[in-house]
Amino acid sequence: MPHLRSTRPFLAAIGDLYGKDVRLEFFLTWLSGQGIDTLLSIGDLVDGADSLDCCCILLTAHDVLVVRGTHDRWLLKEPFAHQPGFLARAPCSSSARCR
Repeated sequence: MPHLRSTRPFLAAIGDLYGKDVRLEFFLTWLSGQGIDTLLSIGDLVDGADSLDCCCILLTAHDVLVVRGTHDRWLLKEPFAHQPGFLARAPCSSSARCR
C-alpha cells in the first residue's frame, strides 16, 4: 500500500545558525525535497565566523519565517559589546553569492 501524506501541514524549524551559510544552504536544499510546507528559523543567526549576509539571502530566497534568538537580541541591544566575529562580514562561501 502506498504511503498517504497527511492533510496537515508540515513544518521544519532550524536554529542556532551562527552565520553558517554553507551548512544552511545544504540543509535548505535537502529540505526542499521533503514536502515541507513552512520553514521557521528560531533565531541566533549572528555570532559566527561565516556570512550573516549570505544566511539572510538564503533565508529570504527560501521564504523562511524568522524570529529573533538571544544572540540576535544582544546584537540589537549592544552591537559593539561582543567578541570579535559577532558580526561576521565574510564573503559567501555558499552558492547564494552576496550582492
